[in-house]
Amino acid sequence: MKTTPLVLLSLLVLIGLYFSWRFYDANHGFTHWMDKAQMDAFLKTLDGDKPGGKNFFDRGHWITAVEGRWHNGKPEHRIRYGETPKGVNGLLWYWWLNSNQKEWEGNVEKYADDGFTLEHYSSYMRPDGRMIYDGVWHKTW
Repeated sequence: MKTTPLVLLSLLVLIGLYFSWRFYDANHGFTHWMDKAQMDAFLKTLDGDKPGGKNFFDRGHWITAVEGRWHNGKPEHRIRYGETPKGVNGLLWYWWLNSNQKEWEGNVEKYADDGFTLEHYSSYMRPDGRMIYDGVWHKTW
């Protein structure tokens, strides 16, 4: 069977589009990567002047995903956040950064026992070989 250059070109374009979409989808909606000081400053900007004395998250937002990595000698994180769901009687959420294996296992078990859903998690390895875990849990009723 003879393959024409047009077929090969079409196949390469489709493969390129597939991987481009995967990259876009994996990164869509996340903040840029930030170290702890940058993250603290970013979260403070979301708060603004705290209308009614409420911070950004008390005004109807929550974190939906968190990712961590080791970069240039320090941990960095990025988050995705959005509005909390409407029409629920109540909600709670937690997020944890830089948990070691033991802390992570305890959090997973505790929040599952308390009816939370693990919405998103990630892990990365520090230079000393330790795995570090980050996660976001939600609960609505």
